[in-house]
Amino acid sequence: MHGVSDSENGNRRPQGLASNLVSVLPVEPFLFKVTAMVSHSKSPKVAVADLVFVGFNSRAAALHRETGEIVWQWKSPKGSGFVALLLDGERLIASVRGYTYCLNPLTGAQLWTNAMTGFGSGVPCLSSFRGSSLGASLLAQAETDENAAAAAAS
Repeated sequence: MHGVSDSENGNRRPQGLASNLVSVLPVEPFLFKVTAMVSHSKSPKVAVADLVFVGFNSRAAALHRETGEIVWQWKSPKGSGFVALLLDGERLIASVRGYTYCLNPLTGAQLWTNAMTGFGSGVPCLSSFRGSSLGASLLAQAETDENAAAAAAS
């Protein structure tokens, strides 16, 4: 394989178009190092570790953690309001009012969707072996409850 040496871990990665890749390397049992790169015309290659994910008003975006620049943005085709996000390895899971989507964390491209038929809607909570959205979900539910109480009082 022709490629470029990754000086940090000694691995080789392909050159050219194939260099926009995601690799998951075992570090020790059940722990993985995620190496992911993407190239944008305006900026140099960006790794997942260089991104901060933000979700609200049915939208998600990736911001460059050093500059705050929007790297990509996505709008939920269905559902509205609070967006729960979970970076699950090489996938970004977004859930909006009963609809769940899988996005490429480097590009924002939607990979799949699940309408979660029969589950209803509300503030979602996401969890996997790699992480959880519980804290954000609890805050969103508290805000929903506060707004409902204020509406009932008026």
